[in-house]
Amino acid sequence: MTDSEKKQLYDFFETSSDEELQELIADKLQNIVVSDNLDYLQPDMDRIFLAVRVKTAETKIIPLQSRNRWLRYSGIAAIVIAILLAGIYLIQRNFLSNTEILTDVLPGRSSATLTLADGRKVRLSTVPNDTILQDAGGTRISKTSEGKLIYTIKDNKGSTGTVGFNTLSTARGETYQVVLPDGSHVWLNAGSSIEYPNSFQLVKQRRIRLIGEAYFEVAHNRAKPFIVSTEGQEVTVLGTQFNINSYADEGRTITTLAQGSVRLDVPKSKKTMLLTPGHQIINAMGRLSSQPADLEVALAWKEGRIYFKNAPLQQVLREISRWYNIEIEYHGNPGTKVFSGGIKRTAPLSEVLRVLELSNLHFTLKKENGITTLITAQEK
Repeated sequence: MTDSEKKQLYDFFETSSDEELQELIADKLQNIVVSDNLDYLQPDMDRIFLAVRVKTAETKIIPLQSRNRWLRYSGIAAIVIAILLAGIYLIQRNFLSNTEILTDVLPGRSSATLTLADGRKVRLSTVPNDTILQDAGGTRISKTSEGKLIYTIKDNKGSTGTVGFNTLSTARGETYQVVLPDGSHVWLNAGSSIEYPNSFQLVKQRRIRLIGEAYFEVAHNRAKPFIVSTEGQEVTVLGTQFNINSYADEGRTITTLAQGSVRLDVPKSKKTMLLTPGHQIINAMGRLSSQPADLEVALAWKEGRIYFKNAPLQQVLREISRWYNIEIEYHGNPGTKVFSGGIKRTAPLSEVLRVLELSNLHFTLKKENGITTLITAQEK
């Protein structure tokens, strides 16, 4: 609005009666249509319109001179009403959405939750290092000076009683290491869990249940095979080093062998496949295929890196979402570009995004109701 228009509007307000102003505003409000995304404002507008109409119902016929002024200033009044409505919308949106635009997100950390056989849950990040968590049944559970969880068998003659099961789980943005009762080492990636016996002395098989992703260095014991069960498959080993990626949102399970040998079984179809070092088996809903593995890519997370070679954007962002504990929202088609490169997992999210933005991508970080979302779109 120009200075001249402002002066005319102020003069009109000073010289017009309340009835004229009410009639003018009511007339303009009646012609405003609220768009779908502002429907919640419609009831307030209706109440304003009705209130003004009630007041003007008592007004006498407006003289011709006043009507001319009405027409002259109605355009300016419409502008003022539009500005007022926009202000109402912005104020209400600010209070209701509670949205915050972020500039960065910190990386994940070493943390996990241990669920003991009796149902007790222990947040390991709150437990000091060099702490004994449990000492019963011939097994001691402790957190070492390096922050790892370790099971120690105190009685080599074996224990009596029933076998209890423990569960170690990481949330998104967490990772952890555990040494199982048989001496096997497990690295657990973000958003994952393993269930295992608190002692292997009373069992014939060392059976582990995995959800998500983990790397295993299995202690050799020919008498007790080590079996890792995931959704739709089982991996049987005697002593070896391998990685299993079984995240549900990846749509397939990838078993990668670094050393030794493993046998992969699909119980439903009774399919079996042997895996040799440097190779991986892809299980896509029971369909098995074997291919040479890029160990640098497959084991990057265990070595503290985010690393990809010719990976589509969706795959890259899925890993980023798990490690930085964020949601992903796409504006438009994510496209068919592939990405190669790597960065340390200790880097803040902004450094990762800076690499991806070299491929004409644009990212926005927002936090709403405690949930952080990364919005991605192709640059125009």
